[in-house]
Amino acid sequence: MSNFLVYNQSTEKVLMAWSDYITKGKLNQNIVRPEVLNSWKRSKDYSVDPYQNKVDKILNYSQLKSVRDKNDLLLSIAEPKMKALAESLYGTDAVVTLADKNGVIFNTFGDSQILVKSEGIGLVPGSIWNEQVAGTNAVGIALSRKKPIQVLYSEHFSTGWHDWSSNAAPIYHPITKELIGVLDIAGMFKNVSRQTLELAISTTNLISNLIINDLYKYGVTQNPYLHATFQAINDPILIVDANKNIIKINSFMKTILQQEGCEDLLEFKEIDQMIHHILQHKEKFIENEVSLSDTNTRYNCKMFTVFIDTDVSGIIIQLEKRSRKVNTVHQSTAASYTFNDIIGQSDALKKQVALARKAAQFDATLFISGESGTGKEMFAHSIHDDSERKDGPFVAVNCGAIPKNLIESELFGYEKGSFTGADSKGRKGKFEQAQGGTIFLDEIGDMPLDVQVQLLRVLEEKVISRVGGHKSIKLDIRIIAATHKNLLEEVKQGRFRQDLYYRIQGIQLSLPPLRDREDDILELSRYFLKELSP
Repeated sequence: MSNFLVYNQSTEKVLMAWSDYITKGKLNQNIVRPEVLNSWKRSKDYSVDPYQNKVDKILNYSQLKSVRDKNDLLLSIAEPKMKALAESLYGTDAVVTLADKNGVIFNTFGDSQILVKSEGIGLVPGSIWNEQVAGTNAVGIALSRKKPIQVLYSEHFSTGWHDWSSNAAPIYHPITKELIGVLDIAGMFKNVSRQTLELAISTTNLISNLIINDLYKYGVTQNPYLHATFQAINDPILIVDANKNIIKINSFMKTILQQEGCEDLLEFKEIDQMIHHILQHKEKFIENEVSLSDTNTRYNCKMFTVFIDTDVSGIIIQLEKRSRKVNTVHQSTAASYTFNDIIGQSDALKKQVALARKAAQFDATLFISGESGTGKEMFAHSIHDDSERKDGPFVAVNCGAIPKNLIESELFGYEKGSFTGADSKGRKGKFEQAQGGTIFLDEIGDMPLDVQVQLLRVLEEKVISRVGGHKSIKLDIRIIAATHKNLLEEVKQGRFRQDLYYRIQGIQLSLPPLRDREDDILELSRYFLKELSP
């Protein structure tokens, strides 16, 4: 028998069973779940009023502040996740709450309408929702049973919450295994599913995992023995966490950065790519030769990964100076995503995926428009992977991220001696690196006008010439361009060439923003929480 009720006639039977228990003391074990029945008994023993419609036991400001101060680590990690979860559930009549181990509500997140309703039953910061005060409810049972629980409608002991369903999961300290709080997703839902409880469980798992990371970070930064050892190592050393935040750096690394004229090692593309590779593939150790500036100085960069369980918690970065000259040819990469990685079942998204699949079978220039965050690069990767060029390279270029004085040489390459500081052997550009494959020109709307002229030649003739060279190099590539800008408006303002605009409009995709894909919000929330959970 399922432990989860659906909204049908069975809810009426539960209400009748509740009435029998409150008025006659009669328990119906065939209709009401054992965990709910036991909670009803405890609520009655606690003398909870079954007809209360609002929790009135609320801590004052100083009392709540004292409780929050004792739980600052939990709150610093949990509240941003709760806010993000609530935002993903906007419009679903859901309120996300966090309580401490005694049932004190720290905070509530949701849209304005549901917050008004929750305030009406006393579900506010400082209120107490353990069984002793609020009777049977998901937070109270999760605290007493130390297990996730879904409580629906008249399963609640007090009539004030009979229109509500709640889904609570306990949060445990990852080291001591002590119960430290409860996360609850509650609402006046017309339809209830098990997925809401699973979403709460996933979020609490994520919070526990992040607490581990914070404890690790604290140990690295505060341990005096580690600090002394760290400073005694003669090589430049830097430690970052899983979010690429610098948490420790020794004096030798600071000296190197000063010599290279920068403040942050992660500014350098090669370093950032190595970190990204570790985070994506969970490699224990990688080693590459890197350059930190336009000088000929090379460094041997070693990265050692710190794991907690199976998750990357931090990366130790070590540099060793080398004397070899810079090799500025960047390697092309294969596509990282396929159509199977695109999450969502809304009609608006499925229409674009179907069009993209068809477009993959043609070798024409393709243009993708859409706001930032709509997945333009993921679509470009997927189209390449589904095309006849999938065995060739996929080269992604962010036209807005390359300095204007470098974009021409980055795209088209250069011959030796073309300019001061140029590689003595010359260098292939991104177009040559994409030979036999696909080049993705992201944020093409930011491309300078003089470079647009050369791109027009590439589209028309499929040839390029390197900077400082005269030889025409024939290209065998597919071009996918993308932007978040209104290119037609850019044309009117004189910032984008009209002839280039029409040239790139071969096959067009227009990706919908998430606000137009409400059906995908819950699925995406579950996916990201699962990905981030241990």
